[in-house]
Amino acid sequence: MNAGQLDQFVTIQSATYSKSATGEDVPTWEDVVSLWAACRMRVSKGRERFTAGRDTSEQWIDVEIRAYPGLAADMRVLWTSQLFGDLVLDIRSVEAATDRAATMFLACRVVR
Repeated sequence: MNAGQLDQFVTIQSATYSKSATGEDVPTWEDVVSLWAACRMRVSKGRERFTAGRDTSEQWIDVEIRAYPGLAADMRVLWTSQLFGDLVLDIRSVEAATDRAATMFLACRVVR
């Protein structure tokens, strides 16, 4: 990976849960790491569907980072895009090319 391709600064967060007064699990997000990344919209993964009486669409973004231990699919990425503004991305999968890979790929669904 060329370091010049990692031109976006992102923060990866992990949730801890506590109970609300009504007994619901409420997430509190804590920063795990902030690092440089390459973020790319995945056009072919966009899906439109009809949910709850209205059209909705899913947008996916691939986030490429230098390998960082302990990342999991229950975390999220915060990214400020020049084009889209502040985005919250749910990590859906964490992939590395090999066990010794220096690069990791996070497949993320745009939440907002």
